Amino acid sequence: MTASWDKTALVWRASGRELIVLRSHGPATSGSSSYAFSPEEEPVLSAAFSPDGTWVVTESDDITARIWPAAGGEPAVLRGHEGDVHSAAFSPDGKRVVTASDDGTARIWPAGGGEPIVLRGHEGPVNSAAFSPDGKWVVTASDDETARIWPASGGQPVVLAGHESPVYSAAFSPDGTRVVTASADGTARIWDVSLLYLNGAEPLWEARLATGLALVDDEVRPEPILLLPPGVAGGVRFETERVPEDLRESLSARPLREAGVSRAVRFVLDATDPALAWLALYRSLDGSEAASTRRLIVLEAIEKNDPPPVLQLAAALLREGLASELGDEKARARVAAALDAARAAEPEHPLVRAIGDWLGR
Repeated sequence: MTASWDKTALVWRASGRELIVLRSHGPATSGSSSYAFSPEEEPVLSAAFSPDGTWVVTESDDITARIWPAAGGEPAVLRGHEGDVHSAAFSPDGKRVVTASDDGTARIWPAGGGEPIVLRGHEGPVNSAAFSPDGKWVVTASDDETARIWPASGGQPVVLAGHESPVYSAAFSPDGTRVVTASADGTARIWDVSLLYLNGAEPLWEARLATGLALVDDEVRPEPILLLPPGVAGGVRFETERVPEDLRESLSARPLREAGVSRAVRFVLDATDPALAWLALYRSLDGSEAASTRRLIVLEAIEKNDPPPVLQLAAALLREGLASELGDEKARARVAAALDAARAAEPEHPLVRAIGDWLGR
């Protein structure tokens, strides 16, 4: 299946024989190697088969997508977008189509016709959209430097923030537990989204996803996205001192400067309760550009200063918590070891008690 600026999409026979040209208005003609779909007087930007191969979806700069019988015939036209449509794809069961558009939305259409579910939230054009393998989720990529994972039934998305330029494409892994994104910032990133499937439960939107892998100069580098695991974050609230706004702004600045990192380290280590100060600093960077990278830089700087055991516990929890929640026994053992050290130093600390309850220790 190919799509072209010559205003056609072609379905090619692998044998290279028998061309049938089908146009949206006009009779079919015979030839030798493909079907050609010509939707409008605009370039056709992408084309894809349905899972069973009986339908083809195309999209074009005419702000529509079209669903064609693969054997030939008139298309069903999907109208509603208010900008160019950049991608269109079928769901795994072939019953829905998701489209992405310059108008800042993605839309999920019944393949047989009807009103779409509109996914709104991106702050720029949406460049691609794709279903998860089980059809329950849609991942979108946008010029707003984020990718987002949406319930296919509609609802609020999980935001994958970390790229520093427009995100051009996003797709799920075959098992649905990871998402790969590609960006104009020169990186591709692999995001662990297995939290979406944790125990078959509803997604925990307040939690951040676990770990990104940044592909930089052909080298894969880990980029932890730190979080409290759901079992802790869902039931425990900590009162922490407020992070000064100018410190938060310094840590959010581009580029991140050493002076800001040094001040953040002193804010944490000089606090009455360094562990809770670190958690407050971590949370204060929510929504900042490349927040995960900035948090990691600050955390590594803190760890060079021989932090107290409860702060080491907080760091271990943020690094290992989700992996432990998902059954990684080695991660769980590392959190447990940090808990034992913190408990020996400060047995009544609220974080020690909360994590002890969570681990059942």
